[in-house]
Amino acid sequence: MHSIIMFQEHDIGRDISRTVIFFNYYYSSHGSRFFPGLLLEAQFLHKEALMAFSFALSIDPDYVPSMVCMAGILRNIGGNSLSIARTYLRNALRLEPTHHRAWLILGLVLKAEGSLQEAADCFKAAYELRELSPIQDFSEQLPIMLH
Repeated sequence: MHSIIMFQEHDIGRDISRTVIFFNYYYSSHGSRFFPGLLLEAQFLHKEALMAFSFALSIDPDYVPSMVCMAGILRNIGGNSLSIARTYLRNALRLEPTHHRAWLILGLVLKAEGSLQEAADCFKAAYELRELSPIQDFSEQLPIMLH
């Protein structure tokens, strides 16, 4: 069984609207829910993206990219969501300590919470790991590829 998820993409600068159709085949894979989450996040449909990433984590609770993406959305929401974002990021870094994006978002969360020294340490780790990273993460390029 498969489903078709349609997303409206609106380019404000050119006032062009287009529809992106994404075919999602249901199978037991965290990727089948992770990539739709990226598309939803790129469309600023944060609630729906959180649900997709959460579903991906229900399939594989140790899937670091979903943890990091969920934490990024929760950081943007702010308020009480910051502590949840921090928990996801610490878990992600426990599993993958060289994930530079997790360090960066953790730094932003800690800064928002007022832990400036700890945030600075996270920013430093993110910068150093990013410099050492030879490969560009595909998930970071997905929103650019949709344009």
